[in-house]
Amino acid sequence: MLLATLMLLGMLPILAISASAATGSGTSINDPFIANNYYQLYSVLSNNGLNRKAQYVKIGADFITQNMNGYSGLVRDDTITINAQKHLDLNGKKVELISQIKFLCPLNIEGDNAQLTIDDSVGGGELSYKNAKICLLGDANMDGNISVLDVTEVQNGIAGALELSEYQNKLADVNNDGSVSVNDVTQIQNIIAGF
Repeated sequence: MLLATLMLLGMLPILAISASAATGSGTSINDPFIANNYYQLYSVLSNNGLNRKAQYVKIGADFITQNMNGYSGLVRDDTITINAQKHLDLNGKKVELISQIKFLCPLNIEGDNAQLTIDDSVGGGELSYKNAKICLLGDANMDGNISVLDVTEVQNGIAGALELSEYQNKLADVNNDGSVSVNDVTQIQNIIAGF
C-alpha cells in the first residue's frame, strides 16, 4: 500500500519491464519461453543452453544474426544441437540466420527422440537462412531430407569416390563413434525405413 501511494505521488519512479527480457518457463505451450534474439533461442533449443529443459519457445521480436559479437554472422560456437522434442512458434516474427561460414548448420537435429516442430500462431512469420541450413543427422547431402541419396553420398564418401566436407562427415556419423563407416550407412537406411 505504501509503495502504491509513493508511486502515485511520484516519489518513486515507475520501473518499466524491458521488452527484450525473455519470459516464460517454456514448460507448456501456454507459458512459452519468449526469445527476442539468437542467444535466447540458443538457451532454449540447444543441449548446452541454460534453459535447455524448456520445450516451448515463442519468438518475441524480429532478429537477424548478421552482426553478432563482431562477426559477419554465425560461427561454429553458435550452433544449436537439438536432441529432444522442442516446439518453436515464429509468432508472426521474422528470423534470419546468416552464417559467416558457408553451409554452417546452425540448427542440428540429432538423436532418436529429437524433433523440432516449427509453426506460426499469428501468421506472416518467416525463418530464413543465408549460407546456413537446418541439418539432420543422417542428411549427408544436406538437402534437408534423409533419403537414399544420403546413403549413396555416404557410400561414395567411404569408397573415396567423393570427399565429404567436415559437416557432411558429422551428419553421416549417425552412430557418433567419430568415423563414417558401413555401420552409419546401415543406420541411415534404418532411419529411412522407420526403424
